[in-house]
Amino acid sequence: FSINPGSKTGTIQGTVSGAEFDFTALQTVPCAGTYPGGASISGSALSGTHSGTSVCSGVVNGSFSLAKQ
Repeated sequence: FSINPGSKTGTIQGTVSGAEFDFTALQTVPCAGTYPGGASISGSALSGTHSGTSVCSGVVNGSFSLAKQ
């Protein structure tokens, strides 16, 4: 993943089971972080939450929504 303006990058690995996506995002830049999370798939949309820790930021919680265009 990459978050604009390019402040954070890393990888996401996970599994899809039915309409659920369980994942772990591993941040590599600017410092190490691990963020497990889960999302629901509905049609062409994905929404979910993550909670984890970063060496730079400590505990980080968030939510997201993605839609195919």
